[in-house]
Amino acid sequence: MFANMTAARLLGAENVEHITGRPIKEIVHPASWEALKKRFDELNENGTTFFWRKIEKGNVKSLNETGSVFPFVEEKFVRRDGSVVAVEVTATPLTFQDRQAIQIIARNITERKRAEEAQQKSEDSYRRLVERSPESILVIQMDDEIAFANPAAVKLLGAAGADELIGKRADAFFKPDPWDAIVSRIRHLRNKQPLMSFTEQQLFRMDGIPVDVELSASPTVYQGKPAVQVIAHDIGERRQNLENCARARP
Repeated sequence: MFANMTAARLLGAENVEHITGRPIKEIVHPASWEALKKRFDELNENGTTFFWRKIEKGNVKSLNETGSVFPFVEEKFVRRDGSVVAVEVTATPLTFQDRQAIQIIARNITERKRAEEAQQKSEDSYRRLVERSPESILVIQMDDEIAFANPAAVKLLGAAGADELIGKRADAFFKPDPWDAIVSRIRHLRNKQPLMSFTEQQLFRMDGIPVDVELSASPTVYQGKPAVQVIAHDIGERRQNLENCARARP
């Protein structure tokens, strides 16, 4: 077995001698044993056997030539102190010191996984908060597609469920001029401009009926991508009451 110093550091060893000669199952976390066995079975069936037969037949130009490379998969390794490290691993058959071998390349993704988990927790908290909000809330990503709609927004836009809205272009629900203004603001979100204050506009429901709203937009990040959060107040009833009051005046 061969390991470089990067592998030694990954496994918490001071030098490569501390990890060479160890059974692979002492390095791979038990949660990844099934994936490891599947990977080795695939290598044996589709990669190593075919590659080493090429060697036997003299079809390999160099004994240092590698066989089929398998894509990176996520696994867990166990460091010398017993701590667990998340890794992405790929493997390929080769010859090492004139013997059949498998080269394993691993890269540490622990920090990335932590960041992903933190982001997921943040999005879950955000979702729980806005799901209960009486305000209509939409999240629109930089491609102008709706990525999220809370129940109030679903009701406001006359959809049967959020699935009817997610993936649709947001401009289908706005008049052209107001939407152009919103898009202009979205395009400048990366400059961290302040949120857009509430303005009166019209949205179009799924059935094409217009609805009067007060609308505000602010920058956010959703599913790891820049986005804009749109909050809409239905002011149709308020406007109707004002019109009724105006008509009732002598």
